[in-house]
Amino acid sequence: PQPERKQFLICCMTCFMEDVNVHKELNVGFDTLRSFVTEVCKNYQDVSYHNFHHCFAVTHMVYVVIYNCKMVERIGGWNCAVLLIAAACHDLDHPGLSNSFLKLSADPLAQEFEHSPLEHHHIRRGRAILEQSGMVENLTPSRRAQLYRDMEELILATDLANHSPTMETFKKISLDKVDYDKQEDTLGVMKVILKCCDVSNEARPKGVSRRWAECLTQEFYEEGDKRRERGFDLPLMNDRTKADMPKLQVGFLDKFLLPMVTKLADVVPEVDTLLVVKLRKSLEGWQAECDEAEKK
Repeated sequence: PQPERKQFLICCMTCFMEDVNVHKELNVGFDTLRSFVTEVCKNYQDVSYHNFHHCFAVTHMVYVVIYNCKMVERIGGWNCAVLLIAAACHDLDHPGLSNSFLKLSADPLAQEFEHSPLEHHHIRRGRAILEQSGMVENLTPSRRAQLYRDMEELILATDLANHSPTMETFKKISLDKVDYDKQEDTLGVMKVILKCCDVSNEARPKGVSRRWAECLTQEFYEEGDKRRERGFDLPLMNDRTKADMPKLQVGFLDKFLLPMVTKLADVVPEVDTLLVVKLRKSLEGWQAECDEAEKK
């Protein structure tokens, strides 16, 4: 985003964090909250997709879920604050490259962290910003440790490599009635909320969702170009000469996103109207585009 646009997004993000009382849960003032969001913005790179605009979109969708699904009543104000903070920090300093690429290229992050190198980097940068901005200065040591521990689990859950174990745990939780008095159950629900919001662009209006798909595809292609230059394996989604965006979107929605969001709706019913219905409509649109292309 341009500087003026970034300032507008910073104001908006600060306001909806204020609306959920993030600053009050952490016992800091509004100015500290604003400083935190400003520092978050500064720590996102200007890459094609994983930039501050993506950070804002994900954090905003988390806010939409919290507000429309009455999550403060379900999981409490503190957990909602942690969820919003994790959303804001979940892709900090993302280089626009995948964990797979970092490992293949022996990037220092991949050498430092065997698993989920990017996510561990986001977590570390997030903790630094929380401390530098003064957001955690009034928390007790145990409360601060809990914030860091839960934020780490939430951000690690956004790594697609951790998708299966995360959803298996959620399945076990949802088979019984979720006990929000148990932090383990609450955190399991929070993880899936963040995962769904992280990839929720297809629930937005068609023109907006398509633009997001184009941005993500561009970032995939840019990594693909680097892979080709270095002689690395080239997944279909990274190959600008072969990838078919509508088909990729159909596969993503049908096999990954809709099943995950539908499972969340089993536990948080309001998600059905909020996301599932819109995602099904989006899938129909992309499928129609694929069908039309095959006729030509």
